[in-house]
Amino acid sequence: MDWCSGLSPVLQGLVATLFTWFITALGASLVFF
Repeated sequence: MDWCSGLSPVLQGLVATLFTWFITALGASLVFF
């Protein structure tokens, strides 16, 4: 995760939020479909 240390804290938080939302949506889609 060396590329992560080069990002700004705000961008790191944004990426983490989008990644978490993506995993949640993926899990929900597996349940419903």
